[in-house]
Amino acid sequence: MKEKKFVFVVCGERAHIDTLHFSLKALKHFSPNEIIIVTDSRRNEIPVEHDNIIDIHTPSIFDHHQASIYLKTGLHNIIPAGNLYCYLDTDVVALSEEVNKIF
Repeated sequence: MKEKKFVFVVCGERAHIDTLHFSLKALKHFSPNEIIIVTDSRRNEIPVEHDNIIDIHTPSIFDHHQASIYLKTGLHNIIPAGNLYCYLDTDVVALSEEVNKIF
């Protein structure tokens, strides 16, 4: 059976990472599913606090916004095949266990 996993992408400014941390806390509260964070840690103003991070170095010619788009559009090449994934923007906040019905 395929595993169900949530995926966030974030890189750059502290405000985006703070938003991720808020959303991540809520999602962990309401979901037992694995959560993956894809980031370029070299760009981050503060560390991403999570235990499952895929760190991808993005082209240095990109600004943070472009790097984030690069990661989002490349997820099919970054995360392992064979599971069910649900990408969430960092400003999506889980409010109940209903979040798991997305799968």
